[in-house]
Amino acid sequence: MLESWKTAVTSAGGTIYDYIPDFAFIVRLDQAARSRVASLPFVHWVGPLQPAYKISPELAKSQDVALKVVVQTFPDEDLAAVASNLTDAQTSSNQFGGLLHATVAQAQIANLAKLDSVSWIEPEREMKLYNDKAREVMRVNQAWADLGLYGSGQIVAVADTGLDTGNSSTLSADFAGRIAATYALGRSGNWSAPMLMAPTLQALC
Repeated sequence: MLESWKTAVTSAGGTIYDYIPDFAFIVRLDQAARSRVASLPFVHWVGPLQPAYKISPELAKSQDVALKVVVQTFPDEDLAAVASNLTDAQTSSNQFGGLLHATVAQAQIANLAKLDSVSWIEPEREMKLYNDKAREVMRVNQAWADLGLYGSGQIVAVADTGLDTGNSSTLSADFAGRIAATYALGRSGNWSAPMLMAPTLQALC
């Protein structure tokens, strides 16, 4: 996917939201923009985002009457309007979109997916610790006890697609004050990690 292609879609009036494997994007278009985008030489197909595409397969095959779900909305949508369709929904939002956590009836999921503002619905999973065995495999406790090594003062380079908001003043508390330097390799001056990402190098301390 070339940056010039995305620029052409945007110039034609499309708003690009998210990448879908393989080689497709979710794009908001009015009728005129749809015709312009469809005529671009690199575009093979333009079609509606069907409600079924927005529902996690895990939900589609679930037999539970009531389900705890996470509903994601597009970033420029009215989160409160979607929440009004749910009972006791907990909401949050960032630059990538809105999130609603709620318990819904199985039959209600299909209706939620029909809302243009909704981009994805998936089960809400209970947080579990999966890396608690890593310290045993890496003998961290032994390094602490035998060598007195705690990693204090070390700087670690992380080559990744980006980090959170890409703004040192609004980073998650997990990283705040711990970034020594950042180098945006794919997008000049932009080391955030939105839905569409490019290579970035961060140095963490």
